[in-house]
Amino acid sequence: MHYLKEIRHPKQVKNLYFLLSLESFLIAWALMQITRVGTRHLLTALFFLLGLVLVWNVSRLASRKNISKATRRAALGMGILFTFFYLCGDFEGICGDLTNPMFRLTVLAVTAAGLGILFYKVLLLLFLMMENRVLATGQAETGANRLSHFRFGLLTFGICLVCWMPYFLKSFPGIMTVDSMNQYAQIIGIYGQSNHHPWIHTQIIKFFYRMGLLFTTDPSKAIAFYTVAQMCFMAFCVAYLMQYLHRFQLKTWVYVLVLAFYALVPYNGAYAISMLKDTVFAGCVMLYTLSLFSLLQATEENRLSMKQNGMTLLLMLISGVFLSLFRSNGFYAFLFLIPFTLFIFRRDWKLVLPVQLGILLLVLITKGPIMNTCGVTQPDLVESLSMPGQQISRVLMKERELTEEQSAFLNEIMDTSRIAEGYNPYVSDWFKRLVRMGNQEYLEEHFDEFIKIYVQLGMKYPGDYLLAYRDQTIGYWFPLSDQPEIALNEGVCENEFGLQTEAILKGTLVVKCNEILFKLHLIIPGYGLLWSVGALFWVILICMCMTGLYREKRRMLLYLPAVAIFLTLMLATPVGKDFRYAYGYVYSMPLYLVVAGLQASDLQRLKA
Repeated sequence: MHYLKEIRHPKQVKNLYFLLSLESFLIAWALMQITRVGTRHLLTALFFLLGLVLVWNVSRLASRKNISKATRRAALGMGILFTFFYLCGDFEGICGDLTNPMFRLTVLAVTAAGLGILFYKVLLLLFLMMENRVLATGQAETGANRLSHFRFGLLTFGICLVCWMPYFLKSFPGIMTVDSMNQYAQIIGIYGQSNHHPWIHTQIIKFFYRMGLLFTTDPSKAIAFYTVAQMCFMAFCVAYLMQYLHRFQLKTWVYVLVLAFYALVPYNGAYAISMLKDTVFAGCVMLYTLSLFSLLQATEENRLSMKQNGMTLLLMLISGVFLSLFRSNGFYAFLFLIPFTLFIFRRDWKLVLPVQLGILLLVLITKGPIMNTCGVTQPDLVESLSMPGQQISRVLMKERELTEEQSAFLNEIMDTSRIAEGYNPYVSDWFKRLVRMGNQEYLEEHFDEFIKIYVQLGMKYPGDYLLAYRDQTIGYWFPLSDQPEIALNEGVCENEFGLQTEAILKGTLVVKCNEILFKLHLIIPGYGLLWSVGALFWVILICMCMTGLYREKRRMLLYLPAVAIFLTLMLATPVGKDFRYAYGYVYSMPLYLVVAGLQASDLQRLKA
């Protein structure tokens, strides 16, 4: 099919046209199903023509290039994966009002074939286009370039702060949610010390809050000291990334787009002033990934040494510790990364292994002896049962048949009759709340019985479990059209501690501009993808695949922090559509894109 120049016989030509037409028809069918466009709509003809143009041009392009089997297999594998994601996320909509199992299966099968062809052709075209794409200018590194790196980073730092300042002035002293209020209550001593929200993050807030009280008696103004510190930290992360990328002498438009993402995309400005653990966690993920990048580049030149790579190893140590402490899933992600990191740097294990062990030791000491000494309570058991809780809740919501033993146990730990009151298929809070209002001690004492019942119900009602799992994780792997709005909290939420929003920048014009900024993604095609964590994760997978195909395979390690965070969300996310839970890898998105576009020669240029 791809080697058009070898086709000579008329019968071969007819077969080719038939095959291309069939592929175009299946693509049109799939597009019609996922967009809910009826068969009598004019767009169905356009879908067919677009599909025909796509498959014909991909075939022509493929006939001119010697495409490796690895490239074809990668495009096919990714196409199958994305098709699977799409069918899992939208099979109810694709089937529509059909009730006959045979009709539903037929529609799904034909749609799967069309989506598979569409994704395969698009990915193959993308891989062919990006194979020899060059992001660098080709200029050699000079002493003047090296001196300009710091100034370039400093300029980036200033631009980010200037662009984020209106958000800060509008929501002064910053955005504080209910979670932030819980941490503030711990700081002022009303609540006991808890690691439910990262205790180390609470202590950092406390440090800057106490510093603020040295200059003002107004607690609202004092808390702004932390907000400014957080803004500076996030701007520093961007500046560090930009000055590092500056060493590669990339084309100007690359720097412009990267800086525009951080400085101008509204959610980055909103998160920069939000007192959330997710914000600083995202910065730590970026710094840890950059430390891996720096060490990878150093090992391509020669062996690591403490003299030349000491600062990078120190950055890895510090960012790794806070990455593990700012979110519980960050610690599990770090554990996931250890074997891959040690394997990649096995020649330099004498330097890398002590850093990894140092991170692990410092985290365990902090979570153990230090927190115990300070009287910090750890999150309760039910906090880690988001996924089982949602699956059992769905079984109860569907009023499935339970044995007397199962019903008695579940009613012992919570009032199952209240499940319907607050059940949300995308949020596990209601299950956890019912258990906390019920008999959590009984659950802890008979946890093995809970696991037994959980397994029994899963074996009896696997469909309910699968759908509950789908709904609880869908926002992170499927490009939702109804992704929840991001960073709509403005200023300080209602509280009993006297904190309040004291907007410096205010007025009708300010409110309207802010409203427009946060609604543009609903209007501008393409731009809206930056607001979909499901779509952005697809981009990460494509970049990772492209890096393995055309770049240095060892650089695939740089994507593993994002993959590790994603996997932890798949296991225990409490919310199925929350942008901030994925912000840890969204903030590093420009880095992933640049890594996928850097040729090996671009890295070699840094040897001097």
